[in-house]
Amino acid sequence: MTGDITGLHLNRAVARLYQLANAIAAADVPNIDPACYREALEMLVRLVSPMMPHLAEELWQSLGHKTMLTGPLGLRPIRLCWLRTL
Repeated sequence: MTGDITGLHLNRAVARLYQLANAIAAADVPNIDPACYREALEMLVRLVSPMMPHLAEELWQSLGHKTMLTGPLGLRPIRLCWLRTL
């Protein structure tokens, strides 16, 4: 994803975002840990942010965040709590 954006291969980046969005939409929500589902949604919003920053900020707030997704130094660092369980 990062390589697609930095290489200006935006069609590929958007296609990968669609893949992630479709995977999230196809998830069996009642049987998924809510923290993992929320993390997937937050990751999708973070990945959308470089291409659609205004939409990403709205989505970020709709997820309940009180601070902005982007700041003066760009995106905040990504925490992947599920990696600790591997």
